[in-house]
Amino acid sequence: MLKLTIANQHDFTKMNYRREIDGLRALAVLPVLFFHAGFQIFSGGFVGVDVFFVISGYLITTLILADLEKGTFSIIHFYERRARRILPALFFVMFVCLPFAWMWLLPHELRSFSQSLVAVSLFASNILFWLTSGYFETAAELKPLLHTWSLAVEEQYYVFFPLFLMAAWRFGERFFLALLVAVFVLSLAAAEWGSVANPTATFFLLPTRGWELLVGAFVAIYFSRKQGVAPSKRLCELGASVGLTLLVYSVFSFDSQTPFPSLYALIPTIGSALIILFASNNTFVGRLLGSKVFVGVGLISYSAYLWHQPMLAFARHRQTEEMGPAFALAIVLSALLMAYFSWRFVEAPFRNKMTFSRAQIFKMGVAGTVFFIGVGAAGHLSGGFSGRFNFVDAYEGDIGQETFFKFLAKKHFDCTPEAIAEEAIRWEEFLRCKQSKSTVDVEVALIGDSHIEHIFLGLADHLPNKNIVYYQRGSYPFLSNPVFGKIFTHVLRSDSINTVLLTAHWVQRADEMPRDTTLEQELLQTINALVSAGKKVYLLSSVPEFPFPPERCKFLVEGFDKTICDTSKSDIVEQEQQYIDSMKNVSSQIPGVHFLRISDLLCGEATCSMVKNGVLMYRDYQHLNILGSMYVGAEIVKNFPELKR
Repeated sequence: MLKLTIANQHDFTKMNYRREIDGLRALAVLPVLFFHAGFQIFSGGFVGVDVFFVISGYLITTLILADLEKGTFSIIHFYERRARRILPALFFVMFVCLPFAWMWLLPHELRSFSQSLVAVSLFASNILFWLTSGYFETAAELKPLLHTWSLAVEEQYYVFFPLFLMAAWRFGERFFLALLVAVFVLSLAAAEWGSVANPTATFFLLPTRGWELLVGAFVAIYFSRKQGVAPSKRLCELGASVGLTLLVYSVFSFDSQTPFPSLYALIPTIGSALIILFASNNTFVGRLLGSKVFVGVGLISYSAYLWHQPMLAFARHRQTEEMGPAFALAIVLSALLMAYFSWRFVEAPFRNKMTFSRAQIFKMGVAGTVFFIGVGAAGHLSGGFSGRFNFVDAYEGDIGQETFFKFLAKKHFDCTPEAIAEEAIRWEEFLRCKQSKSTVDVEVALIGDSHIEHIFLGLADHLPNKNIVYYQRGSYPFLSNPVFGKIFTHVLRSDSINTVLLTAHWVQRADEMPRDTTLEQELLQTINALVSAGKKVYLLSSVPEFPFPPERCKFLVEGFDKTICDTSKSDIVEQEQQYIDSMKNVSSQIPGVHFLRISDLLCGEATCSMVKNGVLMYRDYQHLNILGSMYVGAEIVKNFPELKR
């Protein structure tokens, strides 16, 4: 049997209240809040969830072992404790989300939210988000209940863990520990393998997260078996300091590119374990974490965690511009304020057994679960209650990518094999190529990434007497880029191609540039080669990229106006600043090169809009739809009438 023999010399080895544990909770929740709010300095703030896992594993295992040792463990009592801790604040936050979801979410968004209501109620949201999104995807920022995946992992763990302890307890200490170590090793190995092989499933699911809770469980088991002389003060200071250093390092050094949870996750989890093991009011780290500020935030950390994601997500739904740091900070502080009120008036009362009995807790838990499953099912089956919105005739029709490419395929022709080496026209190499006429001789060539396609469609329509081709690859369209090598070789040698247009998603392509060169240098080299070969060159900027999807422009809530389709022009100007000066410099240095800033066609003096003349122009954040392509194509020809000749 495991014996809960505790060294009396140190209070931190008892299950009495430990202020530093609440302080550690603060150290876990604050990085998560700032990470989700978009503060880049907290690039690894997501590890706060891992800290919570360790704390939870430690506290719950300690309580279970203590009850097992005394022979008083009750599975009903255990689940009652979990229900008091988790459900009241969770259901309260979910309930408050409902009117905002109804008012602000588009039908497909409300349908997704409704699905999450069901999943959260069944503690299966980690499975839902594994199947529908990635944690670090931009779209994930708009999911109000995304953060509940970690609650689902914990609750799934606590369905099995107490039952496992009860079963293994009777077989003795060695068997008990051997099983836990085996599960730990298998879970960690799966996490390391899965972080590369299947990162989304690995991030969200219990089998690859369970080892983190077991880190905390092992700390609890260590304390339960600890006998004799307590660690020296010097060792406690060192251990707690190393733990804090590991934790801080991971918060500021990890980012979305860090494979996670892999062996990298050992850094914050071991750091958390060291703090729990060695921090006390006799150590610097213990006193720091036990200070009033850290303890205060720690006490409301669960509610703060619940509030922050819905508040940030709904704010992003309403924002037509990128969320600035001041506004993001205001949301974080508001989440902390809301957390205090829900901790005081929701969490605390429901934890008091004198206020709410076990029967009442279970009845309210069942009632809340049934209610949210019902609401979620209704939202899903109704398709997000699209009747809430007035459908605007000007936006009718499918504006998506599938419609765009069907139209493209129906109206235009595949490139002839003579146009470019056949081996280059392969989907495996991400090349797409269409031409406006079936004849072999091509006069105008468009070269670039996916942004070239939406220029081609409209330009071909407004230059009916020209045979226009586009060569599209997902890379930067420069002569030095091997990805475009065969394309430029063909264009430079072609006697029929006399005009070349270059465009791309320049912000992204500028970020991809090799370190030993610049966008301006590459443009100069490429355009000089084209001009030397007798080609007329037209350089086009990207279309403005919006921080919201075009679907929001298809529906207008009564009382709203069309500003929900607009964003600040200053944001677009800032976005383009990464490349626009280089383009201006190149066009001024090489005679005969024409430059057009596409944003001038879609922006007014103060705002840029997805809607022009009452018509939606976009099919996603950064690509034009069919009508948008036609409009921009017409404007290009209007600005450069010589293209018709």
